[in-house]
Amino acid sequence: MIFYKELRGIDDVLEWVKRRPRAEPRIYEMPGDTEIVVIVPTAGHEGIYARNIKEIFRGLHIIFVESSGPYFSYSYSCNYGFKYALKMYKPRWYILSNDDMMMGDPPDKLKQELSTINDKNIATVFTHPPGVYHSYPVYLVKFKELYGILYSMYIGVACRCVVPNFYRKFRIKYGLGAFVKGSFFDKIRSIIALSNISVKKIKKYLITGSFSIFSHYFVEKYNGEIFDTSYLMSREDFDLSIRIFEEEERYDFINYSIKDMIGGTLGKGPLRSLKSLIDDITLNYKITNKILKISHEKFYQ
Repeated sequence: MIFYKELRGIDDVLEWVKRRPRAEPRIYEMPGDTEIVVIVPTAGHEGIYARNIKEIFRGLHIIFVESSGPYFSYSYSCNYGFKYALKMYKPRWYILSNDDMMMGDPPDKLKQELSTINDKNIATVFTHPPGVYHSYPVYLVKFKELYGILYSMYIGVACRCVVPNFYRKFRIKYGLGAFVKGSFFDKIRSIIALSNISVKKIKKYLITGSFSIFSHYFVEKYNGEIFDTSYLMSREDFDLSIRIFEEEERYDFINYSIKDMIGGTLGKGPLRSLKSLIDDITLNYKITNKILKISHEKFYQ
């Protein structure tokens, strides 16, 4: 809370993000079939979540990208894993998975489904039906003045403190609107983020989220730099999904189920929302300055 109060505006935020150090990840591998390589950012490659991952993707080559501490950056860890896999294995498919996932369909089902997809010039593959936290629809929204007030109340009630209207202070006009099944507070914020009285829905996208599948073509196209590392712990996947759809990249679907634990590693609820505010500011800056372009004829008017 004090951190955001000390920042005077958007320029301070962008400068802080630029200067912030990044924790260098460590790579740990579980050998397997390298046609499909699974990249897993994690705080501990021998922890309970990592053990679950080894069962979920048994038989596939798994790359644990271990990093933690105050300078952890999710987007940086992901890109680190992509670049390592691209250099060492050049797989046909790159799977990016959060470590806090649970078994759905067996790994053989995943291999079989992907074997039916033509990977030529395709960017990503979504799962159908969608998961709670992956391959699900989200909205680009424009926040109304009421949103900042409701957001402040939401954080204030949950944290039992007075919270200023950060959305006004940092001139946050655009962002993500989605419904997430989680805690009571997650559901409250989801309602706020989609209500017509607090936001205007602009455009709908499918978001990659906690479980993503990318082709070799796509990873090689960006030389492993899939995510914008300006984002620290959130919104990097929304940024990517916007780019995939706005640049009209090809995508497909597979019938495969994997379950989301939601917030097992990074946490959830109001505290995570407050931490994510720094990435909301970055996302808003990129959209309002046309760095992240939206193909809507009246959007920038």
